[in-house]
Amino acid sequence: MNNQQESDERFSGPIPPFVRDLVSAACGETDGARVLGALRSEDDVMSAHAMRAAKATSLSFAHSLVERMKREHWRIECVSCDVDANGEGTVVYEITAAGHQFHFAAFSQASDGIDRPGRFTEWTFDFLGILVDGPADLAAIEHEREEIVGKVWRGRTTNLSTLGWTVANRSNRFYDYVLGRLEAGQQPELDHLAEGGGYIIRNAGYYANGRHGTRAWVSLPPDHPLAYPYHVDLFALYMWRLTSFTVVEAQARSRNAAAARLEPGSKLVLGVGNSSGLGMVATLVRWPAWLSAFSLGRELALAYALTRDTETARADATTLAALLTRSARLYETLPDGDIDEMERHADIARALATLASAAERFAATGSVDDRQTRQTASPWRALLAKARSLGSDEAHGQLVAHLVALYPRFAAAMEAVIPSTMKITRQQRVEATVGELLDIADTRYCWALDVDRSAPETAMYFWYKSGENGENRRGERAIDPGVENETFVDVVGAVQAFCTVLRSRPRDELVARVLLDHPEFVHIASRMQLAATLPYSEIRENVIGQSFFPMDAIRFLLTTFGLETSQPVTRQWVRGVFLLNAVLPEDLLGASASAHMPQGARVALSGSVAGQQEDER
Repeated sequence: MNNQQESDERFSGPIPPFVRDLVSAACGETDGARVLGALRSEDDVMSAHAMRAAKATSLSFAHSLVERMKREHWRIECVSCDVDANGEGTVVYEITAAGHQFHFAAFSQASDGIDRPGRFTEWTFDFLGILVDGPADLAAIEHEREEIVGKVWRGRTTNLSTLGWTVANRSNRFYDYVLGRLEAGQQPELDHLAEGGGYIIRNAGYYANGRHGTRAWVSLPPDHPLAYPYHVDLFALYMWRLTSFTVVEAQARSRNAAAARLEPGSKLVLGVGNSSGLGMVATLVRWPAWLSAFSLGRELALAYALTRDTETARADATTLAALLTRSARLYETLPDGDIDEMERHADIARALATLASAAERFAATGSVDDRQTRQTASPWRALLAKARSLGSDEAHGQLVAHLVALYPRFAAAMEAVIPSTMKITRQQRVEATVGELLDIADTRYCWALDVDRSAPETAMYFWYKSGENGENRRGERAIDPGVENETFVDVVGAVQAFCTVLRSRPRDELVARVLLDHPEFVHIASRMQLAATLPYSEIRENVIGQSFFPMDAIRFLLTTFGLETSQPVTRQWVRGVFLLNAVLPEDLLGASASAHMPQGARVALSGSVAGQQEDER
């Protein structure tokens, strides 16, 4: 573990005008200026260690999707279910949301007892699914089922109404356990389910957002309920969660007409399993505007929390203490992995419990520190500093997530930052001068210029896309073949090489002339110009060096999507669970899902009592 020190450096990055406008609209011009002034520095936020410790927040895509479903009272109905005693059959759901109608069809294969890892190149999955605009048409759904495998794996395209194809697999041990309990008329033991990660079905892939002819989210009309980044992807996961409940219940009833149904409390503690690898790193590097969007929304919400006055913070301290206590209890139950660089869960739990005590003390006395009697002027800053002093980056990251959750109205307003920023494209300003590019390098890329690349270990690895199976892989440069197929992730090397050329040219020379001589730098020139307008757009690490662990960036992106309890399996592979405790369809029309939650059950870290409106607390 590497405990990152709290930096005294203030934020110095650019703020796009539309972001200033959104912040001012959310909290007023004066308060908005304080919020922007409280942003954390990019060195604090974009290092690999900080990204590793990031947690799912109320701005994570899974959470914002579920909140939208609740707010708009989506209706999800199972209109057809035909599943036999072997688990083979079809389930169709019809969804009505915000005046739109679409449907999800899932095709379940009989289990052969094999636990499938869900690799990109596999041809056999336990479940195939389609998400399609419009009402359910059973004849069309059957035709789509016949076509889906051939299309996905042979590069053919679907029709325009299809929003996505998706595949999933059973976690056989725990699926069969739930099946057996229901068949016997019993409910599953929740502690036993927790041992398996809290799911009976695993996501194995989603093919959408333009792939194979599906519709991308940017093509959907603004009033479409899925016209927000990654909501269509996460909704497919939500439907897999429902499908797992429906199929296991139907299979149990096919075996025994008196079989039990899963109680709502049992459903709430089950999510959807997921594991992801190196492709996540490539995504973050290749789409800097997306990386900026993922980070900026969260950082604005945190900055709002940090600028709350002592009186406001003290009123919220009891809620924060409850969140920290709950998180500590969950971490106590999580098993540790085999990765030396990861903090032990017991240590994280102890740090969170200490922070909970400090929040309780602040609520009672106005002081975060038990050695002080005076009121703490910036309590949430002081609590973050205390988290650093405890030596737990993971507890610090969890505290950040809970502080964001304390002020849901402002966080919800910052959701608009994400799609607007993601839509920004790189533009090549060839009329810029060499001097302007060098100034950008010196202000926005000093972290990259400071990397010493003279030793072999600083360029040890290369990324490539495997021709054999289409997956992103990482090779060791001195050992593995395929260096000639290297794909771009080396921002440090590109910036250093480009700046070497720039420094050999007159400062008043147009960049256009330089790029005519060196077209290989077109991509990095536009990237640097983008960084001059967007903050948090680069992973501030030497990604191809020996000291960079891919799990850090993978974890960051997965928690941005909303993955809970993420755990690296290796330094290149991370797993966890989505949609733990997500609201059930029967509760979307107004009831509270929390009423179903069993006493002492595992709970999600990003959802909380802090999700209530502030004036209800």
